[in-house]
Parts: sequence; C-alpha cells; structure tokens
Amino acid sequence: MYTRRRNSVGNSRTLNSPVWGSFARPTRIIGFSLALLMAGNLAVKAEISSNEVDIFWLKRPLLFPENTVQYLRLPMSGWKNPSKITNFRYILTVPAEIELLTPPWRLNQEFSGSLTASLYPTKIAHEKTNDGRNRYTLSYAGVGITGVSLWLSGKDRYLHRPLIDIGNSEEWTEYRAEYFAEDLQPRDVIISLMRWPALFGSTAVEQSYGTVDLDQVEIQSEGSYGWETNFSCNFKEGLPQNVSSTASLTFEREGEHGFMRLSIPESQRKIQQKMVLGTIVLRPQTKYLFKLRARSRVLASAPEYVWAPVFLRLKESPQKELRLSCHYEFEEAGTAVRCSEEELPIKVVPRLPKTPRKLQVAIWSQAEEGLGFQTEDVQNALIDITKAAGVKAHFTKLVSSPWHPSCNGNVESTPAKNPLEAKLRKAGLQIFPYVGSELATGLKAYLQENPEFHAMSAVGKPAVSTHGNESESMLCPQKMLSNQCDFWQKWLIFLTKAAEINHWDGVFYDYEIGSFLGLAYDGKNFRLKQARCFCPECVEAFRKFVEAAKLEEVTAYAQPIQPGYPYAKLSGAAGAILSQQPLAWCKFRGHQTAEYWDSIRKAVREANPAAEFYLYSGSVCFVKGNRWRDCEFFGVYPPEAGRVIDVYCRPHWPLTGLLGRADVELMRSSLGAQTKRRVPVLSAISNWDQAPRYVLAKNHLVEAIAYCHADGVQIYIWLPTFDAQTWSLVREGVELVANFEEFFVNGTRTDYLVRLDKPLPYAVWIKGDDRAIFVFNDSPHPQNVRISQVEVGDNDGNRVGTPVPFRYEAYDFESGRRFSNPAEIETVIAAHDLIAIHLKAR
Repeated sequence: MYTRRRNSVGNSRTLNSPVWGSFARPTRIIGFSLALLMAGNLAVKAEISSNEVDIFWLKRPLLFPENTVQYLRLPMSGWKNPSKITNFRYILTVPAEIELLTPPWRLNQEFSGSLTASLYPTKIAHEKTNDGRNRYTLSYAGVGITGVSLWLSGKDRYLHRPLIDIGNSEEWTEYRAEYFAEDLQPRDVIISLMRWPALFGSTAVEQSYGTVDLDQVEIQSEGSYGWETNFSCNFKEGLPQNVSSTASLTFEREGEHGFMRLSIPESQRKIQQKMVLGTIVLRPQTKYLFKLRARSRVLASAPEYVWAPVFLRLKESPQKELRLSCHYEFEEAGTAVRCSEEELPIKVVPRLPKTPRKLQVAIWSQAEEGLGFQTEDVQNALIDITKAAGVKAHFTKLVSSPWHPSCNGNVESTPAKNPLEAKLRKAGLQIFPYVGSELATGLKAYLQENPEFHAMSAVGKPAVSTHGNESESMLCPQKMLSNQCDFWQKWLIFLTKAAEINHWDGVFYDYEIGSFLGLAYDGKNFRLKQARCFCPECVEAFRKFVEAAKLEEVTAYAQPIQPGYPYAKLSGAAGAILSQQPLAWCKFRGHQTAEYWDSIRKAVREANPAAEFYLYSGSVCFVKGNRWRDCEFFGVYPPEAGRVIDVYCRPHWPLTGLLGRADVELMRSSLGAQTKRRVPVLSAISNWDQAPRYVLAKNHLVEAIAYCHADGVQIYIWLPTFDAQTWSLVREGVELVANFEEFFVNGTRTDYLVRLDKPLPYAVWIKGDDRAIFVFNDSPHPQNVRISQVEVGDNDGNRVGTPVPFRYEAYDFESGRRFSNPAEIETVIAAHDLIAIHLKAR
C-alpha cells in the first residue's frame, strides 16, 4: 500500500518500520485517502520538499510523574513553501491513563522567551482505539509563522510581552489568550500589533514574510457579573482615528466585510512593523481575555522554532512502563504526505523526586521568565512540573512599590501580597523575590521633587542606568546609606512588610551597574553609559576609604580602563580617579554597594532571621581584550560582596570543563578573601542559544556540580523552550546529584585514581572507602569507553592495600548494572548522556 521514499543519505525505509530513536521522515503516500484517490486529486511527485522533523528527540524513556500535567512541544518547522501546505494534522495516540487537555492550554510567551512561536489546533477529534487507548487528531489551519503578535506594553519597561502569535491560516481564525493582571495597582498599557525581526538576536522572524489580515481586536475582563468588554477595535470602515502605525497597511473589503491588511514583502522582512491600536487601564488582580480575528498567508517561514504545544495529564497508573506514539500528515500541492510514526517510551515515576539537602536547584520563574504571566491552569501546572523535576527555589519578584503614585511613600497603604508566592509557599517551595531594578519604581518622580539625591555621572550630569532602560534614574548611594533619603528608608520598611506577609526565604538581587564605566569611548563616539556616582559626597567617601584601607594599585590592574580614553572630558575628580586609581575605585564602589545589599538583607531578616541574600552578577572571567574581570565590569568586587551575601549566582549560561571549574572555584575563593567563610556559588543550566531542544540539560546540571564544584544550579531561559522531554533530563540530573550529594559535600576530588581510553571529561570523588566516577559524553554519538582504576602505591612503587577487584563492587547507578571487573570497566555512554559509577567498598 505504501511506497518507499529514499532519504537524504541514500537509505530507504518503509512507513511501517520502527523509528524510535531516529528522525521522522516525511513519506509520500499512495492511497492515503480513499476519497482523494477516487477523486483523482493525488499527484505523483518524485520528492516532497519538506524538511525532516524529529518529534521525540529524547532517545531514552521519558520520566512522567504520576498525577501531574506535562507538555510536549511538537515541531512544525522547516517547510520551504508553507503556503502550499494544507490540512496539516498531528495524530497523537496515548495510553488510557493519559489524556490530552482540551481546549488546548496556551503557554503565554514572555519577552525574554519569545524567540519561538507556538501554533494551536483549530480542531481536535478524539476517539478510542480497539485496545482502549486515546487517539487525538489535532488539525491546524497552517504551518509556518508570520512573526506578527498582539503585544501588551506598559509605559515602563517592566511589562512588555507578546500575548497572541498570529499563525499561518488562509481562513479567518479567532485567536484567544488569557492574561492575569498580577499588579496590585492599576496600570496603563498599550495594545499593539507588532512584528519584531531579530528579537534578542533571533533570525526566525527575519525569514518570514507574507500578509496578515486583521478584522477585530477585543479585550474583556472578568468581573462580579461575568465578562465585560473593556476595549474593542474593528476595521469595518477603515483605520480608526486612534490607531497609529509604522507598518505597510491597507484597508481591504470583501463584500460588506472590511479589514486591515499588513503586508510584509520579502524586501521588508528585516524591518520592524508596529501598529498601535489603543490603550487600556488594567485593573489589579483581574483576569482578562484577549481576542482577535485574523487570517494570514505565509510565503516563507523560519526553518525552526515553530511548535505545537500539547498538555497531557497522567493519572495514577498500575503500569510503570507506557508508550506514546505520534505522527503528522498533510497535503502539499495535491500530494498527501505522512511521516513515519514515532514512539516514545514512558517510565511512570513517583510525583516527587529525591532532591539534594544542601545543594541548591533554583529557577528564574518570575524575576525574568513569565510564570506569573501564565493563565491559572498553566501556572499551576508549571509549579507542579518544576517541583516534580526537583526544583527547590523560585526567583519571583516584587509586585508593588511604596513610591507608586497611588501610595506616594505611604508604606502602610502599599499592598505587598504576591499571589504567585502564596501558591509556591503552599507547594512547599522556597521563595526569593527579585528586588533589583524593582526598587526604581517611582524613583524618577521622586528625584524630580528631590533632585539633591540624584546620582551624578562622570560628566557631571544626573546618572542613569543602562541595565534595561537608558532613562532609569539612580540614587546617590552615599546619601542613600547615610539615612538622608526617605525614599530608601521607606523601601526598607516595605521589604520587611512584604517578607513577613509572603513568608520569603530571602531575596534575590540581579546587580549589573558598573563600578567605573562612567563613559564609553570607541575612538569616535563619546556617550553616556552606566554610572554612579561621582558627586562630592561620594568622592569624599572614596578619599577616606583609600586612606583607611591604605590601598595601593596592583600592577596588573594599573592600566587605564580603556586605552586612549579621553579622561580630560570627565568632570571634577572623575578623570583622575578613573585614570589613576581604577582598582581603588572598584574596591570602594564594591564596599559601598555591599553596605547597600546588607541593609536589604537586614530589612528582610527582621521578618525572617534565617533569610538569605542571593546575588547574581558577573563572574571572575576576564573581559575580552582587557585585564578587568567580568564581575568588576558589572559592579561587584567579590571580597567586599562576600562579607554580606549568602549565595552567589554566576552568569546564567552553562560553563563546563576546566574553564567552568576555574570560574566557580576562583569566584568562591574571591568571595571569601576577607571573611574566610565559604560562600556557595551557583552555576547555571540554560537553553542559552535558544536551540529547538536542550539535549544537554542533564549533563550541564551534573557537570556543574560533579566537575566544576558548584554548590547547585540556577535554571534560566526555560519558557517556552523546556518541555516534558527537557524536564525529564533535569529530573534525572537532580536525582543523580541527590544520591551522590555526600561525595560532593563531604568528599574529596581525586581524578588521578582513574584513567580513560577516550578524551572525555570525567571526575572522581572519594568519601571514606567508596568512590564515585562521573564520565560525560556531550557528543551526539555513543561512546565506547574503558575506565581503568589506578592502584595506589607507596614511595617505592609498591602496591598498597587490597587490589581493586577484591576491594570494590562497581555499579552503574542509573541502570543498576553490576560490572564484573571494577579494575577495568568497559561500557557505552549514550549520546548526550553521562555515566555515574559507584564503587562500593566490600
């Protein structure tokens, strides 16, 4: 019935061949539809111009915790001619214990995670198979992306995100998205339709072009008497007067029906287009429903980053091994195409994993990613998903400010409760709210009335921060710490109040305000950058600090900040300080900032004496082409920071190997230089390059601790790129770390006890008489490896003690496999995986 199709490497495979662990390849089907065949609509093509799509890239069983909701991101990418693809559908067959949640749950996208686009089915059909499984057919109006989204933007930078991605559909389609206004004060927002090429460096949108037709946008809010309409914009008679645009718009008609058309020709695919539809005031703690009617015709689209999220719920299951199968099919220019079906084995696991007792696993859930931005159902599911994967702590954020105009410095009237934190607390998770730039809320208005507290830049002008916004005003830190500034005092009182109400476990501060980068100069341009503060009070405090500390410049740091820098253009003492005493200034600013952090920690500890201060900033790696370190460019002097902080979070991209180990250990030793105490350092696991899938999540997590000696990890950039397959890897890594935690916390690293016959990274730990060996295979291919134990000898070369084969029993921790010869272990490490071997003393 089915023909064979030759693939790209010259092999052939029938449609019915097993393909788990391989790519799903589109296959031309004869007799795909009897109705189409009888109608003569099937054309015979030699080749289908569609890219291969790997549906289940996890090449081992998926861990699916009982009584949880998980989601899969099914790919819809790579079509060369998306406008020719019709009747695209996914057929998903799951065991009776699993159900697809319908109507489809939507992952709302956050500003920092909007490099991917999600498409949702326009129709879902459900049937029972003969063996009792659930089969779902999900139909999509089209494939590919337009890059056009409905955006919600606040008048400040703290709300700026896409709400609805308009997919490819040549039929009028209604799109919906829910939004919960988590703020505790009313907020003015702008509603716009925007296409933003190369957002955060992605080229996905740049490769898409075509047309988007918009018929109507409507916003409703949920009130005491049901849903009420707050905003409506339609185009029956043309472009409304309140609409402004930088896009190529035309008013079109189809009979009595009028609509606006946004045209994106190939010549303009790299140009940003924006259409402001109007403004609305969002009420606090209110659920909103956003609706729009649109259709589109995508002529070309990005080769990757287009996904179809599906949410699945697993009930309690007596069977601990299940299988899930899936394939897609479509029609292209009259030819029916069906990909080979893939199967994904499922291992049913307990709801909660074993987690480390001392090592930390934290996640940026609201500080940077959009957990608080999700709908109620999705938010609850994501909290469960992160907990089931082994996450212990969430970095949330403040939701209010005593200096909001409606509060105007009145701490008592400032609402401090964060609804998301209440859910996290109920789930037994730790809470560390982000209190960095949130402190700037209301600061601009305050400084307009109290300009004497404004920080001064190196050119004698009011200083601004470039961390996110060029116009963010800054307080003078010296005046702030000397109790002259009521703005700061009321903030500290509010932090104590919020910590008590929300039961914080501490605070999390993302600090990126350079110590000395008052100006940037590239040889031609002289422009203001981050700077604070060179006012007379700060300069005098610097002089006293240098005298008291008896500081001298270190030769390695005595060079100017930038060769050829025009210091003469700086005002007052700034030029002399930055050209002659940059290291002393760096130490002073580090001391000044540490006092500022300590005041935050003390305020929170009034509510919770055990509260910890987590600091995120640059690492001790050197800046390219300079002798200054990354942390100093970010405004941190580690020995001073180590006096007051409790945990340090190094930059949020994964560091592995010798570089990662050196970075973690140098950071830890630098933090303890003054106090001699051990400050924990967290490394990161993150889908930093926004690749379609994160195959090294497990390896990065375990390597950060077992190889690089980090005290835990922070998870960054996870919405919407993580799905069940990635979370399964995270859980595997967390459980492995938890089971070997005693080695990492109380053991000793001794790599010389082992030799490998392959140049793979590895780590050996001993504790008591036991050994633990970790070997990492980051490559996309399995690796055969021999692990040889080195016998310990005395000074004369004589072997000491019992030989290895008689002293130990050796086990593969994850598979339970026992190795017959502990002295010479031969094994295969799967692609993108690791092996953890426990040598247990007899």
